[in-house]
Amino acid sequence: MAALAAGRLQTAFGLRRHLALSAFWFGGNYHWGPILPILLPFQILHLVSKNQQGSALGLMLGFGSFFAMVVPPIVGYWSDRIHSPYGRRRPIMVIGTAVNVIGLVLMFLAPSYVLLLLAYLVVQISNNAAGAAFNAVVPDVVPPAESAFPCWAYPSPPISRSAWCSSPP
Repeated sequence: MAALAAGRLQTAFGLRRHLALSAFWFGGNYHWGPILPILLPFQILHLVSKNQQGSALGLMLGFGSFFAMVVPPIVGYWSDRIHSPYGRRRPIMVIGTAVNVIGLVLMFLAPSYVLLLLAYLVVQISNNAAGAAFNAVVPDVVPPAESAFPCWAYPSPPISRSAWCSSPP
């Protein structure tokens, strides 16, 4: 059904679009699953002496956490003001994801701790930029009539988060 809301024609969002919207969040969550507990310690094991491994991992995670905290509000503010033929958020999501893939390849190929750290920061910054833009996409594309309750209020599996947060009550 179509409804006229705020001078704009809106149609029902539909299950297929909900699943497509959830796919980005699902991928983002499964992206970090192996990186933090498996990939980084494994890479550090081969690049840093045994007595420095804990400090090297802590330093890397500390820098990453800093950017995970700082990047989303900056990108959110910026994405609210972008005007592009592809929308406000999609260009950031696409560029952030593409840079993220490059960073992942660089992490895989890093021959030293410093290059691993820099590649990890590329991944952290680009993924958080894309994720911040994605979080703003949900209210942009899901019609208000289909938004049931705020997403952040309920912890849930990633594939269902968008569906729960944007399905009617």
